[in-house]
Amino acid sequence: MRGFLYCTKCTRMLTGSASRGRGKYYYYYHCTSACGCRYKAEDVNAAILKRTEKVHSKTRNGRSMYKIGK
Repeated sequence: MRGFLYCTKCTRMLTGSASRGRGKYYYYYHCTSACGCRYKAEDVNAAILKRTEKVHSKTRNGRSMYKIGK
């Protein structure tokens, strides 16, 4: 999703990174400026998936349809 997400504080583009701690990696999206905005990639990706599933629906004949709006 890097390149499609923007900071809620300063509206700059977010970039992705990984931090290692306690024997595993943690992934984040963070702002390219010094505003300090950082989001867990797992949370962001889940929110995007939830929104995508909400927008996407199937018709009776099985073809994919996309709703505009809610």
